[in-house]
Amino acid sequence: MRQPKWFKDMKLRNKLIFNYFCFGLIPLLLIGTVVMIQVQEILYRQEAVRNEDYLKQAISSLDGQIKVYNNLSDYISFSSTVERICNDSYNSNYEKYLDYSDGFNSLVGSMKYFHKEIQRITLYVDSNEAEFENSIMPVSEIKNKSWFSKIKNDRLPHWIFLPNQKKVFSARRIPSLEQEEKVNIIYIEVDYHKLFEQFQNMTNTDYGIYMLDQNGRIIYDIQQFSKDKEWQQISLEQVMEEEKKQEDYIVTKKKATENDWTAYLYRSSQSIQMEIERIMKDVIIGVILCICLSFLCIRIITNRTIKGIEQLKFNMESVEQGTLEMTVHSDSQDEIGELIRGFNKMLIRIKQLIEEVYESKIKQKEYEMRALQAQINPHFLYNSLSLINWIALEQNSEEISKITLAMSSFYRTALNKGNNILSLKDEIENMKSYLQIQLIMHDYEFDTEIQVEEGLEDYIVLNLILQPMVENAIDHGIDLKIDGRGKLIVTAKSDGDDILIVVEDNGIGMEQKIIDTILTQQSKGYGLRNVNERIKLYYGQQYHLTIESQLGVGTKIITRIPKQKKEE
Repeated sequence: MRQPKWFKDMKLRNKLIFNYFCFGLIPLLLIGTVVMIQVQEILYRQEAVRNEDYLKQAISSLDGQIKVYNNLSDYISFSSTVERICNDSYNSNYEKYLDYSDGFNSLVGSMKYFHKEIQRITLYVDSNEAEFENSIMPVSEIKNKSWFSKIKNDRLPHWIFLPNQKKVFSARRIPSLEQEEKVNIIYIEVDYHKLFEQFQNMTNTDYGIYMLDQNGRIIYDIQQFSKDKEWQQISLEQVMEEEKKQEDYIVTKKKATENDWTAYLYRSSQSIQMEIERIMKDVIIGVILCICLSFLCIRIITNRTIKGIEQLKFNMESVEQGTLEMTVHSDSQDEIGELIRGFNKMLIRIKQLIEEVYESKIKQKEYEMRALQAQINPHFLYNSLSLINWIALEQNSEEISKITLAMSSFYRTALNKGNNILSLKDEIENMKSYLQIQLIMHDYEFDTEIQVEEGLEDYIVLNLILQPMVENAIDHGIDLKIDGRGKLIVTAKSDGDDILIVVEDNGIGMEQKIIDTILTQQSKGYGLRNVNERIKLYYGQQYHLTIESQLGVGTKIITRIPKQKKEE
């Protein structure tokens, strides 16, 4: 299309301004109008999806908890100890007492230890003589309860809710092949608030949730509304009506798979509309400001851009061809001059980053390869060690049992379920297990002393940093000592916002040239160097290993790490 003469004769600055208005501003206003209309629908859809995702996650978490408790109920119901208690098959009262205290009571205790939210586990036995603390009681204690008739003829777990008392528990009849007519009940009560805790963590405020059982009764509800939004709270009946209309409220419904419970989450559309109006207001103001600033900037830029733009374009074309070594220069102190100098710095930085990333990738691959080579099957290892320990106990070999248990503890904390961090307490336990193995191997020829300042055990550290330090102290210090008894001291103490960990031995010490190279690529060993590099990579270059040694006196390996708590 041939351009009109008046446009050809127009100055470049005016051409840019004209093009800006014709091809930028006017289409932008049209598109903005359409976008503003669409934003409302998008926000409504996003809100519905967000509510559904949250409720789905919360329901999934609840199903997981219920499944765990049902599995515990199954485990107890089919336990041989419970079978003996229910059948009362004992030759003496002492034998019964042992089964009550060391058998069932220990079983219940371990379950409550690993599941803090379990408040009570009680076995109700069809015998008036069966009673032990709160864990074993006669079934007559609950026969008058309203829920007893519901579960006495069913061998599946039933969940009973008493919302007014904020109480929830699982109850079931224990199956028995020997005495089918007896009614024995296992009762598991859990913390009401802990069970539904996941329904209180929605990022958005001003929402409500109703949880119904299979009979449509409310077993839990939470109304998270700020004081100025309390009027948005509605009843369950209104929520069910709004689920069909989806007008004044956005209602999301989800069913739990484990027990056929139904959850309703609702949020007022007016809250979303207020957010939309606020966003629209901000967008309009922003667009107006952008138009004004853009008009002003386009006039300024067109006046200052023309002279330097060709030079910059040439240099950019050179970079596009892959010439990263190309540098640009400008004596101008205006924006284009700054852009050219900034472009030059960017090229230098890009080149540096390419080199750093390349070297980092090489190191990463090396560490990944070493990690892959060190992988083992933890379940096979634990089972094997457990078998060895059992055989050792059968043969009355206490030393073999000790070293097997130490190895099991060492590999459990070393593998750490694939995690790279653990508590200082577990890291110390890993080191103690390793020391136990070494003491047995060395026939207890050296002494150990471990001092950990109170209050530090819950801080998290990188795993497997102490064991290589201790191994180095034994192999290159204590083992080579000729006179006197060896001693290894491990201390951990607070130092401001850091933790100071020191591994000290009274071995033969090191020469200075060994100290200077042991943490570098020149070192023949890999353990201490690997620990040092991992600490620097994880915590930063200011954190690393420090070695102090004196020939004939001993060696200290010191590391400083920041205090960090595990995120909840």
